[in-house]
Amino acid sequence: MKLDPDSPLRKLTDNFPYEGRLEWIGLRVSPRGAVSAVSEAEARVERGLTGDHRSQRPGSPRQVTLIQREHLSAVAHMLRLDTV
Repeated sequence: MKLDPDSPLRKLTDNFPYEGRLEWIGLRVSPRGAVSAVSEAEARVERGLTGDHRSQRPGSPRQVTLIQREHLSAVAHMLRLDTV
């Protein structure tokens, strides 16, 4: 999606106020299987993360999911859990 250069969203994405940091990587070897935490992973174009079940189908729209730490408490609340 190409953003209008004058749009508020474009202005926000051109100048992030904070630098992000990757804190956790999880791979799911099979669909609906358990998520395994790993210390590192290889990211491949059009394949996602090597070792994840989605890496078997090139061009999958769900190659990698990024979740901001700040959103985890909101997700837990919506699921009526203490933590996610």
